[in-house]
Amino acid sequence: MCTLTFVSLGENECVITSNRDEDPGRPTSDSLQLKQQNQNTLMLPVDKTAGGTWIAASSAGKVHCLLNGAFKPHEFNPPYKLTRGLVLLESLKHPDLSTFHKSFDFEGIQPFTLVAFDLKHKQTEEIRFTGDELTHTKINSNKPSIWSAAQLYSKENIEFREELFNEFIADSSRVTPDNLLSFHKQENLSDPDKGFIINREEKVKTTSIIQVVLKNGDLKVRFEDLLNSRVDEKRLELE
Repeated sequence: MCTLTFVSLGENECVITSNRDEDPGRPTSDSLQLKQQNQNTLMLPVDKTAGGTWIAASSAGKVHCLLNGAFKPHEFNPPYKLTRGLVLLESLKHPDLSTFHKSFDFEGIQPFTLVAFDLKHKQTEEIRFTGDELTHTKINSNKPSIWSAAQLYSKENIEFREELFNEFIADSSRVTPDNLLSFHKQENLSDPDKGFIINREEKVKTTSIIQVVLKNGDLKVRFEDLLNSRVDEKRLELE
């Protein structure tokens, strides 16, 4: 829930890639799970601590992704009313984030950023909740985009990562799911916080990478467990 990129590769093809930076001791499913919700099938990894997730793909053609924090670091001040991973699942019950944020009570939720991709309608939007205020923004789906968790990365490092991403897009003769995956696996040995694979004294580290590819009318979801060197790949047919 800490680094996210989106790239459109053509009329009906795009790639969403997400790195999760988390306490490596936090229990998580080691494979992709299926869940039925509102007559749709969800494909997702499951956070076993709270039962939520940081990314989920839906047979309705939607992918929702969660990042830690809103615009700047916040103080951890539990107890919270509901885990943010369950907020993500709740958001998928609604037609879009505009409807969701108008009907859901966010009071008592830890600050977060939630990015929603509606792949069928080629729409991208986000909501950021600071703990007090909520901001809803529509994003240009034709433009490559990157998000970094405000809770874990300084403004300087977020801007540095944006520069790296823009350079990668500009310098690539052809962007593919494979070279996007390689981009997400970059390390910076001189300053680990500026890389995309991090390890902060084994307290917070990049534990997994998930990539969702829309192509030929369905979704290919790849879940790479970096801690146990395992890869799970599944396809989700769109309805």
